Amino acid sequence: MVREEKILLIALQEDDFEVILNSIKDIIKGCTFGEVNVEKLAMADIEFIFLNIRKISKGPEVDLEFKCLADVGEDKHECGNVVSITYNLDNIKISEGHDPKIIIEDTTNTGIVLKIPSIDVSEALQEAVQEGNIDKLFSTTYDYVDYMFQGEQIFDNFTKEEFSEWLDLLSPEQYFKISDFFRNVPKLYDDIDVECSACKSKHTIRLEGLRSFLA
Repeated sequence: MVREEKILLIALQEDDFEVILNSIKDIIKGCTFGEVNVEKLAMADIEFIFLNIRKISKGPEVDLEFKCLADVGEDKHECGNVVSITYNLDNIKISEGHDPKIIIEDTTNTGIVLKIPSIDVSEALQEAVQEGNIDKLFSTTYDYVDYMFQGEQIFDNFTKEEFSEWLDLLSPEQYFKISDFFRNVPKLYDDIDVECSACKSKHTIRLEGLRSFLA
């Protein structure tokens, strides 16, 4: 694990998400002897497993730093003081994310039930959004549909083409309900209270995602 951790530390310093993620995957694979298929795990599961490996290896405490952005002085300049704290990883929480049951049309009770995407699908969705590739976005979304419904009727036997045609009929507001689910999948988070040692300003800081806990 020493080699992989060195790679991860370098990736964190360079803020390279792809290298960070691949390093974490390699660490999990190595520590679980290949028994865990990380490609099929949700991002929150990957982060949670990795941080538990880290706790076993080095203990639950990590050193974090935050820059104080409070306005101070008569000229209201930024404080800029760097505040160092020791954070206990045992305090991490996992957000619930959005309800997988999404109502598209209230009057007819028409909607869709989605499944939380694995990390490989999350990456594909992110790439599709960045590329503006609607076909890829629709195709990837299809892979994580549990079923569709209208009133009491359940529809779970439809082709990718039929699903794509249905998505084409949605208004931007209706499709946003679906894409918003994928943007708000469960994440690691915690809210911590910090006081600046220089200006004494108090801040509530949201830690979210793996990089926040290893910064």
